[in-house]
Amino acid sequence: MTNDEEYIVAFIDILGFSEAIREYDSGLKPELLNEIKEAVNNAGDFLLTQYIEPPANLVNWKEHLKLQFFSDCLCVAIPAKLTTLELIDNFVFFSTYISTYQNLLMEKGFFSRGGISIGSYYSDNFIIFSGAL
Repeated sequence: MTNDEEYIVAFIDILGFSEAIREYDSGLKPELLNEIKEAVNNAGDFLLTQYIEPPANLVNWKEHLKLQFFSDCLCVAIPAKLTTLELIDNFVFFSTYISTYQNLLMEKGFFSRGGISIGSYYSDNFIIFSGAL
């Protein structure tokens, strides 16, 4: 990562997750773990397999996508400029991609919130270092 390399970065978390865990831990919602696993696995599978077709001029878009899950949080990043795709077109495609993830969670009864920003970004298996976050 260089200082001038920009990424489009999204951070998403599930609403009410702390309260849901308290209900699970107290025995009020014993089915919660299975429900959340199914919802997140379904939505995560979408992100990993990319069912939305990228614009024709965006070659190998999926290869540049960076995903990291932690608890109920998801961080997704893509370089802001790829091939001949303009920043705005890349942003529109990225936001559509992320909103599909959120829609898949909603279908299972889990609502999420988050934001999308543009800025520096680095991640590996152990760290996310990002001005965009």
